[in-house]
Amino acid sequence: VSTYLYPPQRFCRWYLWFFILPPLISSLSGYLYQSFGDKMDKKVNLLLHSSNQDSFRGIGVYTRELRKQLEKHPSINLVNSIKKADIIHYPNFHLFNKIKIKHLRKTIFTIHDLTPLDFPHLFPLGIKSKINWLHNNFNLKKSLHIITDSIASKNQIIKFTSISQSKITPIYLAPPTSLNLKTTKKLKDTYALYVGDINPNKNIRKIVIACLTNNIKLYLAGKSATAKLNKKARKHPELQDLVWLKKQKKLHPTKIKLLGFVSNQKLSQLYQSATVCLQPSLSEGFGLPVLEALRLGCPVITSKTSSLPEVGGKSCFYVNPTDQEEINKQLIRVINLSPERRKKIIKAGKTHAKIFSWEKTAQQTVKLYKSLL
Repeated sequence: VSTYLYPPQRFCRWYLWFFILPPLISSLSGYLYQSFGDKMDKKVNLLLHSSNQDSFRGIGVYTRELRKQLEKHPSINLVNSIKKADIIHYPNFHLFNKIKIKHLRKTIFTIHDLTPLDFPHLFPLGIKSKINWLHNNFNLKKSLHIITDSIASKNQIIKFTSISQSKITPIYLAPPTSLNLKTTKKLKDTYALYVGDINPNKNIRKIVIACLTNNIKLYLAGKSATAKLNKKARKHPELQDLVWLKKQKKLHPTKIKLLGFVSNQKLSQLYQSATVCLQPSLSEGFGLPVLEALRLGCPVITSKTSSLPEVGGKSCFYVNPTDQEEINKQLIRVINLSPERRKKIIKAGKTHAKIFSWEKTAQQTVKLYKSLL
């Protein structure tokens, strides 16, 4: 069959290529830019909410570091009025504090984890907390979006709220910029280190037993470890691990050291001087101490559950947090590492921790803001 084009047909094809398609493509490009380009170039008027409850480590680190990055981001205009805000972001969703917020349709919540719901036998809820959670869960479904710290915590939120996975975005945290990354004068003592609160999910009893069994001192850094408990507090179900820890401190005064809250300078020194950092939690939304320890050159024993493998990658020693014997064996293993092997593990941990940065956290957060306008 001949494919020869007669003059009229050739003229039509020529006319199509040179006169019809170019303006059509140009119009389409203009429409796409107007629809999406302007939105991506526009500054976001952001109200970043914070409260006095966010003043310490953990959640407080997230709030402060994120604000620090957003203050200098060219696409963000921080405002202090709901009326002026395109987006309202609450960087800490308090699980059992009743949400009393208008404008939910332009509100983003950061939910760090729902651990108390995953372990109801460790965090028994009163009637008021149950009612507040039902109220909050209802309002979460009306919100604009939810940010969380890990894929594990995203799955946890889906499990307990039935919110669509498309409405939840995991964005990783990073080590605090206030930590001293320079090599400090190391402490002479040989010890294992735990950093954090004394909550039921932290697995404190197994940490203490592992250290006592293997005859290694345990340093605990965190405000709650030195908290004074009155008679009523000592009966609270969520404080039983702290009550038990204080008893163990009295029984083994030279083996257990409760440091309380420490400065960032002191914390950096503790990480750099420790033989190992123990964080075998039953569940975490992220696990910031794991990342801090790796960044500062301290080998980490942590759990192979929840978010912790996401944070630790291939740079940690993993255990089943419910298996005391396994925790003991991994502790012995880390204590007996050869200098060469220990050096390699520390180097790998530092390299892995550098993947996480607050610049990256802020960039991903801003990208999400813009996509929701």
